[in-house]
Amino acid sequence: MPAPSGKPAHRLYADRPLADAGGPVIVSGAEAHHAAVVKRVRVGEPVAIHDGAGGVGFGTVESIGGSKKSPELAIIIERVERSPLPTRRVEVWSAVPKGDRAGHLIDQLSQVGVGGWRPLVTARSVAEAGEHRLERLQRVAVESMKQCGRAWLMDVGPEASLDEALAGAAVLVAQAGGVPAARHPAAASPSVRVLVGPEGEFTDEELDRLRAGGAGLVALGPHVMRIETAAVAAGALLVNATA
Repeated sequence: MPAPSGKPAHRLYADRPLADAGGPVIVSGAEAHHAAVVKRVRVGEPVAIHDGAGGVGFGTVESIGGSKKSPELAIIIERVERSPLPTRRVEVWSAVPKGDRAGHLIDQLSQVGVGGWRPLVTARSVAEAGEHRLERLQRVAVESMKQCGRAWLMDVGPEASLDEALAGAAVLVAQAGGVPAARHPAAASPSVRVLVGPEGEFTDEELDRLRAGGAGLVALGPHVMRIETAAVAAGALLVNATA
């Protein structure tokens, strides 16, 4: 969607917390290259800088230095808007879809307001999330944060086991035949985690293990969904669940 009236068209990412108004804030590396070379940001243009930790700074490009291959942008910050950490945290832990579908999953989870994602290791998983792939997916989360204007960067964590998934939050499992997700008593918990299995589904042994660990089974709709569709549907339903 287009930038709202009065808001800058160009959004940047600073991998460090923003201080109050002033500057300059120096943006370099791939982020500066994308802004100066790909997006063709120019001196004097208004920009927003997201630090991914609740701060969004609004200002203008004071100068563009360095080289064409390695530019550096100096940004003068006029004001910083700070958003508190959301009082509810919704996480989606899922099997990894094949190919580029994982990137679409991360982009859309970020857009609907999910707080974190981790790749879930299951008996029937067919794709892995190695270090290089996780780095790429974290970059997708950054780009999605800028595109949708969220103040807090969605976490992209390392691979997790079912035992890890059962700790630290109210846990729901996307599974046909379960309670409609938004109606489950745990849906509006302050910290809720929904697990989405592989396209071959969780094994009976895994489901028994999850139920024994206190997880509830929830349904997302009447149809069979791909991993990324189920993950985003679950995330959107739970982000908008109310007590």
